[in-house]
Amino acid sequence: MSAAGEMAAKTMRAAIAVAAGPSPAWAKRIREMPQAELFAKYPREAKIHRELIIARAPMASTWRQFRQFLIDVGACPEGDNWVLSCKDDRRRVYEPRKVAWAKADDPSALYWTENKTTKDANWNRLPQVAPAVPTMKPVVVDEAQLFAADGAQHWLPPDKDKQELFKKAFRAWRAQVKPQYKKAATPAFLFLYTTALVLRDLRNELDAAGLWNLHSARQSVRDTHPTWIKYCEHIGRAQVVLAKLPQFADYSLFTDLDSLIERLIRTEKRYRLG
Repeated sequence: MSAAGEMAAKTMRAAIAVAAGPSPAWAKRIREMPQAELFAKYPREAKIHRELIIARAPMASTWRQFRQFLIDVGACPEGDNWVLSCKDDRRRVYEPRKVAWAKADDPSALYWTENKTTKDANWNRLPQVAPAVPTMKPVVVDEAQLFAADGAQHWLPPDKDKQELFKKAFRAWRAQVKPQYKKAATPAFLFLYTTALVLRDLRNELDAAGLWNLHSARQSVRDTHPTWIKYCEHIGRAQVVLAKLPQFADYSLFTDLDSLIERLIRTEKRYRLG
């Protein structure tokens, strides 16, 4: 995949938290990594964490330790000018599942910052207040109808909490989509986009463990491996949702996954940026 494609993928995963926090594999790697290696491998995240601590940003007590902070917020996307944005404009506390990586020049970003002159620290902007009289009627989207039209009951995970997390992510993402692409920006598309990225990560984990190539891997070991079991669950749902999207039907999730991801990234970017 091109460098631009990799960057877009990482940015999208930072902006859309489909899963409840980082994957178990990610958390396990961070927990097992020696402290010195942790700071060496994630210097940008460590710098942001240190600045928040020094500036006395309001945050969860568990985040005083960099390791837990990193496990909960995930790696910062590639590129410059990233900040950790607080999602709750009313509560305004850095805590698990209530933050996301955002660009500092994003008008919606809410982050703790220090005045270089006065050395005082505070949030970068005042609370956003809705106008007393709305200037236009909000567009009402029948979410249930959108999911029903895509046959979501056949590909969404059975866990109700995970379903609600995906629906929340879909609403946040679709709000960013340009009007001319609203019809194409379906739940099925976003599910395929995010699941394809997960499949790539799981495949790479299996490959690193020597369990991807059937000619060299012991099938009995692979069949019981947690990563392989998770891969099978995701590939089954992805196959179902792929059938709902004829524009991507020529791609195989087994042999064309990387090419499919590149096209999904280009398509998603067009939906949001035009």
